[in-house]
Amino acid sequence: MIGGEKMDINFLLNSYTTWLRTQFQTRSLPDNKKDAYEITTPFLNNINDSIRLYVEDLGKGKIRLSDDGNTLNDLLLSGIDISSSETRLKLISDIKQNYQINQSDDVLFTVGPMESFPEMKQRLISAVIRIDDITFTKRSNVEQLFFDEVYNYFDKNDFGGIPQHPIEGRSGISYTLHYVIPARKKNQEKLFSFQNQISYNQMGISAYMYQDIKNSVGSHEKTADSKLVIIYNDAVRNPSSNVFKIAADAEIQLIPWSAKKSLLQQKND
Repeated sequence: MIGGEKMDINFLLNSYTTWLRTQFQTRSLPDNKKDAYEITTPFLNNINDSIRLYVEDLGKGKIRLSDDGNTLNDLLLSGIDISSSETRLKLISDIKQNYQINQSDDVLFTVGPMESFPEMKQRLISAVIRIDDITFTKRSNVEQLFFDEVYNYFDKNDFGGIPQHPIEGRSGISYTLHYVIPARKKNQEKLFSFQNQISYNQMGISAYMYQDIKNSVGSHEKTADSKLVIIYNDAVRNPSSNVFKIAADAEIQLIPWSAKKSLLQQKND
């Protein structure tokens, strides 16, 4: 009850629909050879700009609704290179499939009859907002995205190791290695650490961990003869010369994520 009167949900919904319509702005695109319009929506992207859609008359009762490439280009301007991340590419592919959106170059679009415009607009704007939200992964989840990519690669290529494997060092500290391939016949045990950004400090910590594990009291021969491999995300940043020096002194192998052939060699060496 509102002010003694029964709430009319249909009135509220109609009021919202009327208000929402006033938030959209349109303008024709005179330079376009076909009948086309720009639609400025009330929805905002990650930099607080209004999301714009473009509708084009294809003739015979059909229209094409697109984002004119703005969504993916904005991601690139935000420092997110979609092409360098298999996980992000799959995420975008899943979003497009879920909302039945097509892509040509950087343009997201959908084609259909004019009478389907409301549903087409809803699908496209939903996909654009979902894809635009990927910008937030740059700050909070990009490291986990990288880890997931490496794990998926290891699983796809049947490395046959153990993820998230705990090993205790001589100091009594228990370390959790991202991935461990047990010793096999003449092949030594391989310990893998994934680093999205490998700094001088992180390299020093990794070197200490490696020596602590190798020198662990009562360690079996396989652990004492283990090999540590650090896979780093060279799409983010390459290590400094000091990082390479520490790695060489500690006998730690550094492999960039882009060097897939070198990674595959670790499977059998």
